[in-house]
Amino acid sequence: MKALLLAMAAAFAFQAKAQTLKFVPGAQTLDGVNVAKGATATVDNQAVNLTTVAAGIRQAKVVWSNKDIYVGQLMVNDPSILVKTPADLLASSDHIKVGAITMSFVYWYVPESSIYSAYQDAFRANNIDPTKDITLLDQTNHTGFLDIVNQAGSAGTNQTVTLLMVREANGTETLTYDNGNGYVGHVAGGPGFLHKIYSIWLGVPADQYIAALKTQWMNWKATP
Repeated sequence: MKALLLAMAAAFAFQAKAQTLKFVPGAQTLDGVNVAKGATATVDNQAVNLTTVAAGIRQAKVVWSNKDIYVGQLMVNDPSILVKTPADLLASSDHIKVGAITMSFVYWYVPESSIYSAYQDAFRANNIDPTKDITLLDQTNHTGFLDIVNQAGSAGTNQTVTLLMVREANGTETLTYDNGNGYVGHVAGGPGFLHKIYSIWLGVPADQYIAALKTQWMNWKATP
C-alpha cells in the first residue's frame, strides 16, 4: 500500500504538443478578453464539456500603481458542485471531477519569477509547505508543480495559461499546465493534490489582489 501511495504521489513533467481546450465564446468581455461560456477538454480520450462559473480581473501593484494582469476564468464539468460562499468555496472544489482555470494575460510582461512567487505566497497563506510535497516542489527531479511553472516561463499580452485538473476514478489527481506558448507540463498526485492547487485562488487569499479576484469569482454570473 505504501508503495502504491508513493507511486500515486510521484510527479512528472515534460514538453509536448498542447492538449487542446476548445473554448465556446461567450457574450461578455473583460479587458478585451472574451469570457467563454465554457470549453471542451479531452480527458482519457473522451470529450468533457466544461461550463464557466467564474470570471474576473487579477490586478497587481506595478511600481506605483495597480495594473490589470490577467483575466481569470474558472470552468467545471458540473456547475452545481461549486458553492460560492467564502466558507464553502474551496471545500466544494474537492468534488470537481474536471476543472480548468485560465489566465489570459493583459499586462505586457510578467516574468516567471513573479508567477512562481505568487504561487508560493498562495501556498504560504494556506499553510502549505511545498518543500514537504514533491507534487508541488521536487528538489531532486524538478518535476513538481512549481518546477513546471518555472519551466513554463514568463507570460504576457495575448497569452493564455491554462490549468486543466482531473480527478480520476482510481484516486489519482492530475494537472496539465499549458503556458499557451508551446510548453505543456503534467503533474500527478494522490488525493488532496488538487485541493492545494485550487487553494491558490479559492483558499485564503495571499494578498488584496487575489482577495479581489476571489470576490469577483464568487459574485460572477453568466450573461444570458
